Amino acid sequence: MNTDDLDDHPDLQNLRLSRKDQRAAQAEARRRQRQAFDMPAAPSFLRRNRTVLVVVGVLAALVAASVALVDRARPDAAPTVRNTLVAESPSVDLAHPFTGTPAADWADGVAGIAPPAAAPVGSYGADQVAAGFERVRQLLVTERLDPAVLTGHDFGRVLTLLAPRARSEVDLSTPSQNAYLTATRVADGFTLLPVPPKVTGTMSAEQAPDGALVVHTNYVFAYAFAPEDPDEITNPMEIVTVDRFETDYTITDERWTPEDQGVWLTSIQGFGYAMACDAYERGELAPGYSEPPKPGADTMDSTRAFDPDVPIPTTSNC
Repeated sequence: MNTDDLDDHPDLQNLRLSRKDQRAAQAEARRRQRQAFDMPAAPSFLRRNRTVLVVVGVLAALVAASVALVDRARPDAAPTVRNTLVAESPSVDLAHPFTGTPAADWADGVAGIAPPAAAPVGSYGADQVAAGFERVRQLLVTERLDPAVLTGHDFGRVLTLLAPRARSEVDLSTPSQNAYLTATRVADGFTLLPVPPKVTGTMSAEQAPDGALVVHTNYVFAYAFAPEDPDEITNPMEIVTVDRFETDYTITDERWTPEDQGVWLTSIQGFGYAMACDAYERGELAPGYSEPPKPGADTMDSTRAFDPDVPIPTTSNC
């Protein structure tokens, strides 16, 4: 994988200048932060006989204050005003850390990744589609929910679920933006609370023009971190982080060479909210309370950060 050309990407150049200016005037108040990754679809590995996941990293910080914000998600609609998340000084229950956030009623962990009823797709029968859904479900669970991966950093568990050639195209040995798109890595020194992450999202399938089965996924994952000092936490979004990934998984069968048979990550878009900017830039997940705020952050109705139906943001000022 070659990421040398990322240094010259115009979005990243702007971000570096922005960070330099921002760090010169860091604010003292603690604010929630978000970050976003956006990776365009890679050229078909079936044409090139391999896939390279090229990351265009776009990092962002977001003020998530407990005030009413104007929701301009739909420019053609009249603005609406909503309360963001919680009251001014909510109590944070570490046994139920998602209370007061839009993720409170989501399914717990693995239960949130529930494939739909399978139906025939192109030349694939319902049983074959169901088998494809299950392979992708298992990979999603391993990538985003398995504690051995999240905090134990045992990324071999992820690689074994990919096609043999796909494994050689992804370097998960050290933190990076590209690696984070493939599997979630909790930063060293931080611990998740002993509650399952909250998950919501959808999965669907279609047949690609070359005959492969493609499974489209769009899932949001909310993680709750154990704070260093619980007495200093006054808002659940200081310890809750949100990750969203829109990923296409391509599944090839015996029509392809043995090295190319299996599951490929062929397109990924990612978006993060309320996590620490610097850690996320390194390709690691850490709670927002752990880093000073980035001044000049834009505002956003924070309920949208939890909504898988909202288009993934592409701007940044982290």
